Parts: sequence; C-alpha cells; structure tokens
Amino acid sequence: MNDFAIFWAPRILAGFGLFVAALFLFIIGRRLDLQRREKIFTARYKMIEQEIVAVLYTTDEKAIARIAVKYRTWPDVLTSVLVNLIRIVGGEEKIILKTIFALTLRDDLIIDLESGNYRRRLTATRLLGMFADPANVPALLRRLRDKPTIQFAAVNSIAGFPDDRVLDFVFRAFEADPKPNIHHFTDIVSKHGQACECYIREALRKPLSEEKIGILIEMTGLIPARGLYPDIIGFAAHQDKEVRIKVARALGRLLIPDSFEVLAALAEDPAWEVEAQAVRSLGRLNNQDALSVLARGLHSLSWHVRNNSKDALLDMGAVGIRKLREVSDTTQDQFAADMAEMGLEEAEGLRSA
Repeated sequence: MNDFAIFWAPRILAGFGLFVAALFLFIIGRRLDLQRREKIFTARYKMIEQEIVAVLYTTDEKAIARIAVKYRTWPDVLTSVLVNLIRIVGGEEKIILKTIFALTLRDDLIIDLESGNYRRRLTATRLLGMFADPANVPALLRRLRDKPTIQFAAVNSIAGFPDDRVLDFVFRAFEADPKPNIHHFTDIVSKHGQACECYIREALRKPLSEEKIGILIEMTGLIPARGLYPDIIGFAAHQDKEVRIKVARALGRLLIPDSFEVLAALAEDPAWEVEAQAVRSLGRLNNQDALSVLARGLHSLSWHVRNNSKDALLDMGAVGIRKLREVSDTTQDQFAADMAEMGLEEAEGLRSA
C-alpha cells in the first residue's frame, strides 16, 4: 500500500496539475480568441456601416453593387448592419437596404429555409420577412408546414408585407395546399383588408373542396369584406353542413340588413349546428322581425340553439328582453322558460353591475 502511494500519488498529482494548467491555458486562449474576433467584427461593422450609410442618400446603382460585391463574404457582419439600419430608416433608404440584402444575403437565406438545422430555418424566415420582398413569399409559404415557432414566424413575415402583390402567391399556395391551416391564411389575408376581395371571389368560383370554401367564407366575415355578400349567400344552401355554418357566421360579422331572409332560412336548418349559428347572427342584425324566430329558437330541442337564441335576444336590448319575459311568463315548455329566465337574470346582472 505504501509502495503504491509512493509510486502513484506524485504521478496522479502531476497529471491533475497538467490538466488544470491545460484547462487554464485553454480558457485564456479561448477568451483571447473571442476578444480578437470581437475586435475584427467591430472593425468590419463600422467599415460596412459607414459605406452603407454613405450610399443611402445616393442613387448611384454602381456604388450599391460595389458594396454588395465587396462585403458579401462577411454575411454575419453585413446581416447585423442591415438589420440595425432597416429598423431606423424609411422610404427610399429602406429600399436601398433591401436591394443590398437581395444582392448579398437573400439567395443563401432562401437555401437556409430548407436546412435541416432548426435555427437556420428560423433565422432565415425572420430575416426574409424583415426585408419584405414579394419574391420571398413563395419560399416563406413552404414554412407554414414547419415546426410551430417557424410557422408563427412565417405567418408574421408574410402578413407584414405591405405589398398586395403577395396575395397572388398566398392564394395560389392556398389552392395548392391539400390541408390549409385556416388560422395561418386568415392571419395573412386579413392584414390586406379589401384588397383580398377579388382573390376570394375568384377562388370561390373554382371547384375547391368544402373545407377550402368554408375557409374562404370565414375570411370574408373576418376581414369583413361586405362586397362579397352576393358571392357567399349562394352557399347558404350548400350540401355540406360546415359550409352553411360558416355562411351563417360570416353574415353575422358582415351585418348586412338584406341578409335577414337568408339567416332566417338558416335558422330552420335541419342541422342544429347551423341553426345555432344562424340565430346568434340574427341577434347581431338587430332586426325586430327576428324576434319571433329567436323566440321559436328558445323552444328548440338543442340546448345550443336555445342558449344562442337567448344571447341573441339579449343583444337586441330592450325589445329582446321583453320577448324573453313574454316567453318566461306564457310558455308551458319548461326548457324554454328556464332559458328565458336565465336570460332575464343575466340582463338584471348587467344592469346592476
């Protein structure tokens, strides 16, 4: 035992000391290398920034191209400069920055969108959205099938494009997508408001699936695009229940007085889901002719229809409350009376709040 300690102990201590010394030297070397890299980065950053700022106030295309050729081999530094500058400039200066971006970084980032590396795809998605160019949209649309964080980044990137030309790409992608995500497409489309009307109208006239027709009708109500009213009421008699539900919901958002007759007909639909949505939308129209339809809804076998009819009558204010009281006082239908009484209690609670 003593011989072992005498022979091995010094060697173990020496080996440990060498390991500590090597680790210490590695840490110092690593720190010095990082400091050196930071100095190089800072020097390059200042140089690139000065040259780009100088061309922001010129129309010299050769100067812009010269910067692109000169600095495209330093993508990390160039990216930092462009990102920081595009956040503080506007107008023509922003266009020049986008031009430099397109000449230097865009093609590589579009390739990165297909990378197996999650961080590369996410960074590329955000940067291509920040330097908004309609030409980037087709590549970004492919990321709507990626991981949730990248999907969210892609939606924000595309939705942030102020140019309505992106809608052509978006609707073509929508028609080609076998399972479009309603939330993604409505988030993108709703940003462009009335500019979407012609695209939705054209799409509604194509032989699309019931699911896609329903999404287009949903978009119509969310925008809201009242000019599409004649285009969507034709789907009120569609064979697919989900399409009829979306028509009823969209009409409740468009708030077009002439839609009363359509909603009243949908309130007699054999599917309780359609009836429930129709009576809810009728209350938003605030048409007193709807009182009898909503009172009838309180007698439905479906709890959802009764509840929505109650809510719709409350939406109509004093006249709706009177109708609830009338049903509560006169009906022999206990379910209708209970729902009407619930509505009266809610109205009383709102008054005393």
